Amino acid sequence: MSETSFRKVLARGAFSFLGLADRPQEWVPKHMERALQSVQTQLQGLEGRPPATLPLDDILVAVRGHWERHGNLDGLPLRLLRRVPWVLFYPAEGDPEVWLGADRGFSAAYLRWAEATERRSILAALVRVFLIAYPTEVGTFSLWRECLEVLARSSSLRLSGTWVERCEQEGLLRADAPTNLREGFSRASPMTVTSYLGSRALGAELDRAGLVLDASREMVEEVRELLERGGGPEQVQRRLSFFLDGEGALRFDELRANLAIALLAPHLSRPPALPALKDSLQGFLLRHLGDPRLGDGRWVGVDLRLREVLVRWLVQESFDVFFEVLSQTAMESHWAYRRPFWEPYLTSERVTGAWAVLGPDARQLVVKTSAARSDSFGVLPRTGGKDAAAQSVLLMQMRGPRGSVTVAEFSHNGACRIWMEGNSNAPRLYRRSYERTELTAAADFEQRHAGSERGTWQRNIRDWLRWKMGITPGHDGVVRGAV
Repeated sequence: MSETSFRKVLARGAFSFLGLADRPQEWVPKHMERALQSVQTQLQGLEGRPPATLPLDDILVAVRGHWERHGNLDGLPLRLLRRVPWVLFYPAEGDPEVWLGADRGFSAAYLRWAEATERRSILAALVRVFLIAYPTEVGTFSLWRECLEVLARSSSLRLSGTWVERCEQEGLLRADAPTNLREGFSRASPMTVTSYLGSRALGAELDRAGLVLDASREMVEEVRELLERGGGPEQVQRRLSFFLDGEGALRFDELRANLAIALLAPHLSRPPALPALKDSLQGFLLRHLGDPRLGDGRWVGVDLRLREVLVRWLVQESFDVFFEVLSQTAMESHWAYRRPFWEPYLTSERVTGAWAVLGPDARQLVVKTSAARSDSFGVLPRTGGKDAAAQSVLLMQMRGPRGSVTVAEFSHNGACRIWMEGNSNAPRLYRRSYERTELTAAADFEQRHAGSERGTWQRNIRDWLRWKMGITPGHDGVVRGAV
């Protein structure tokens, strides 16, 4: 009996005897069970894992040189032939056009050899390398996929219960594998993505395989289409979890710009209908791309118009934080007229930026009672005055036909101050901390909040913004002292 035939018989026997584990515990011979499991592992090696030491560059040079000299695999040592799978699409960051696996002649020759040699470990290695690279950009992609699918079903190479068989059964070698993987997850609620990929033979390092990347690219488009159809927050959140690894980070960081575009483009002309959906999208983008107002390093590749969609949501958040604090730390006469006055400027999109700056007491209140993020506002130091610890400031940037202005709206009995574009004393938004003098120095306009019930300060600010900068709130009515 040849060595190959003996290995086949022994392998089949190992899998048959392993069925003993399903029998009553007293029937199972423990030593035999452990021995058979060891045999199974050694015979399979069949998850296609690379050897511990593998000089890939040397192997690639030797194999390529032999092929270029002879045009066939004859005479190539077995130790090199067995390692060819690991250099087919190597190096991963190299030019796909010069990959060994992109050479149709070599690919066909090696696949013929792999079939003839009937080594399951070779097939397992080929399948693993193929799924990791998933080289759709090379002209031999279909050749590799179709041949591996046939080999995985081959009676001479098939062995029940192996990883390769699972790959074939899960459809990972089919032409529509990325689509099946994506659609399967969308239907697999509430299974986590890590568990799902593991159940589809893509556990451990294979959760970052090229096949999963292709499925993720498809999922980006699915999320966008779902948002355009008005999908709810639970449906969207489910699909967004597909992009995260076990630590909650983006599995494929190269998709972050694509994801941002997919999440924001459907809302260029209309905000999400449900606040919960907006909160979900906003939280995802801030967590994985950061705040676009604080720097655009991770927002490269996302159009400015799309970034401004998120900025508008964040402007609303700053408004909400400021007026929530104001309602809880100041007298009603101090705050009841502020929001009705400024809200129309916000909703008519005159406000292009906003940043709440909180005093120590106000900050402590927000941290304890609000869902606001700790990095969504700046802070003021404790200074003199009975209201100083609670006093807060809403910084706004507003744009009009005759330029932009920076507004500092103080809470309590503080004044509203406005700096015109070009005034070097204008405070900058989005800083983590401010000195009080930075928010009061050399303003172009200053108005104390006197005569709220009569609309006195409201008319003065409204008229200055209108006649000086052409900035209007979108209507001329007066509601509870508002413009």
